[in-house]
Amino acid sequence: MSEEEAVGKFPQTVTEVFDVDPLAIMTNSTVNWFFVGAYSFIFIVGLILNLIALIIFCCYIKSRSTATVYMVNLVFADLLLLISLPLRIYFYAGGFLREGICIAVGMFMFINMYGSIFLLACINWDRFLAICFPMNMRIKEVRKKAFFFCLGAWILAVGPSIAIKMNNKNATNECFNNKPIFATQTGAVVSTMIVGFGIPLLSMIICSIAIVKALAKSMAAHTELVNKKKIHRMLVVNITLFLLCFLPYHTMLLFLPRYEFGNKMKLFYQISLLLACANTMLDPIVYYFVTKTFRESVSMKPLRRRMCAFNSSSSDETKHFKMPLNT
Repeated sequence: MSEEEAVGKFPQTVTEVFDVDPLAIMTNSTVNWFFVGAYSFIFIVGLILNLIALIIFCCYIKSRSTATVYMVNLVFADLLLLISLPLRIYFYAGGFLREGICIAVGMFMFINMYGSIFLLACINWDRFLAICFPMNMRIKEVRKKAFFFCLGAWILAVGPSIAIKMNNKNATNECFNNKPIFATQTGAVVSTMIVGFGIPLLSMIICSIAIVKALAKSMAAHTELVNKKKIHRMLVVNITLFLLCFLPYHTMLLFLPRYEFGNKMKLFYQISLLLACANTMLDPIVYYFVTKTFRESVSMKPLRRRMCAFNSSSSDETKHFKMPLNT
C-alpha cells in the first residue's frame, strides 16, 4: 500500500492502524517541536503544582496521616522526573546528549512511572482500610507502617528501572527514540505487566469496589457524617488518572515485539511516554480529593477549620460535620 493510499484509507484492523504512517503528513521537525511544547508544558505546570503541594504538606498540614506520607513520597517521585524533563526538551529541540545522560534521564522516568503506580495503589489501599475497617486496632497498626510500604514501593520502582535501562543496549544512538530492547523481551514484559501494572490496577479496582459496597451498607453513609459523593469522586479520579497515564505505555509493550520499530511505532511509543510523564501534573488532583487540608489550603479558606472547631462547641450545629477523607 502506497503512502497516499494509506493516508486516505480508514484502517479496518489493528495491522492497518500501524500501516498508516502519521509521519507521512507530519515532518520529523514538526513531531519534535510538538514534543518540545508538550514536555515544556508538563514541566512548567507540573513543577509549579508539585512545589505548591510540597509547601502545603510541609507547612500547612501539621498532622502526619498515612495518606500524607504516601502523597509526600509521590511528590518527590514527580519532582525527580520533572528535574530531568529539561534534558528531554533539549534533545527534541535538536540537542545532543551522551549515552550516559540518556540512560539516567530514562531511568528517572521509569522510577517515576512505577513509583507513582505503586504509591497510587497504596493510597487507594489505605483509603480502603480507613473506610472499611475504621475501628479495627490491628488495621490501624498496619496503616501506621506507611513509611515501610513507601520504602517497598521505591525498591520495586528503582530496582527494575535500573535493570531495564542498563541492559537496554541499542545499535543506534537515538537517545529517547531507541526501541526498548530489554523491556520488550518476553520475561520482562510478563513481569512488568503482572507486577508493575496488573496487580496494582487490580488492587485499586478491588479496593474501590469494596469501598463502594462498605459505604452502601454503612448507616453513617446515609447521614451527613459521610460524604459519599466525594469518596466516589476520589475513587473515579484515581483509577482514571492511572489508566490515562500508564495504560498506553503498557499497551505498547505488548505491540513493540510484534511490529517493526518504524516511524509510526516510534511515534506511538513516544506518545505513550509523554502520557506517562503527564502524571506529574495530574497527581495534585489526587492530593486535592484525598486530603481535606490540602483542599482548604488550595481554596484559600484557612479559617474553615477554626470555624468548624467553633461550631463543634454548639450541639445544635453537630449535624453539619463531614467525615474527613484523610483519616
